[in-house]
Amino acid sequence: QPSRTVDIRGMKWILYGTPIERLGFMRAPYTDAPKESGRLNLPQSRIDEFVGWAYGSEDPLAVHAFGDAAIETYVAAIERGGRPEVWREKRPRIEHGDMMAPDLIPRVKAMGMVLVQNPTHFMFPEIFLQRYGAERLAWMQPMKSILKAGIPLAIGSDGATNPFLNIMAASTHPANPKEAITREEAVTAYTAGAAFAKFKEKEKGQLAVGMLADLAVLSADVFTAPPAEMEAIKSVLTMMGGRIVHETGAVR
Repeated sequence: QPSRTVDIRGMKWILYGTPIERLGFMRAPYTDAPKESGRLNLPQSRIDEFVGWAYGSEDPLAVHAFGDAAIETYVAAIERGGRPEVWREKRPRIEHGDMMAPDLIPRVKAMGMVLVQNPTHFMFPEIFLQRYGAERLAWMQPMKSILKAGIPLAIGSDGATNPFLNIMAASTHPANPKEAITREEAVTAYTAGAAFAKFKEKEKGQLAVGMLADLAVLSADVFTAPPAEMEAIKSVLTMMGGRIVHETGAVR
């Protein structure tokens, strides 16, 4: 049930295993396992079914998809499942989307889909080079390309819950530096972008008149701190809806 601080709704599906076990569904085999291309957790018929449910309901749709073949399967189901103008209102989400190949980006844009990325995934370049090779590493985990295409981008924490570590990873992108975004863009994705992804952009995500006073005063400037120091940034005062929910006494 929704509460003041937690609102759980919608449908969430996971299409793949993790790339660590080489289970992300790929168009071409893994570089370090030429006989393996991963797999889908669900048959195409089941994917079409839940996409149809989402199209015919008010529930948001979030689908975890890692692997260019997994993402294409999801996008194709969305394309078959209804009209782009309806999907743009529904904002179907791609969770992770790390292997969104360049040819998929315009299709994602056309259907009004939202990418929810987790930049701590970018911090394993050696593993990704082994798994996918240099050619695929050069386009995997797009961020700058996503923004350039006009696709709504949100950032979430996934594994490590430290937002400042994720902002550092997004703005340095150890696995694919040419896809790094600015810290301003990363903070926007973490705030306004995340609010848009959950249909709350009229309530939160910005410091503006009429919005909820959700804010944090930080121990350092997230826009200028050296990258190596960002993980250590803390909130010294946190407000939710204008009410102080955490403070260290550092703010007077």
